[in-house]
Amino acid sequence: MTTHTPPRLHHLAPVFLPAELPRAGAFAWWDPAGEPIPGAGDTLTVVRPRADGRPRRVEVPALRLPLAEALPVLLAAPEPGAHP
Repeated sequence: MTTHTPPRLHHLAPVFLPAELPRAGAFAWWDPAGEPIPGAGDTLTVVRPRADGRPRRVEVPALRLPLAEALPVLLAAPEPGAHP
């Protein structure tokens, strides 16, 4: 487990990654704008619209944090420009 809080995650989309034991779950952040994420070491499969509006699956880079590290990030006061 790392001991730092990655900076500037407010503009990224968080996704909960469940585990068999709830405390073993994690969060992963990905960028809907498609920008690179410093420190991203994982990928997620997300559903994005095609040009014609139909859904498609795409792999996106993601920054994964264990639950204990993700909670302070999620509970921090929202910043302007935060992802909904």
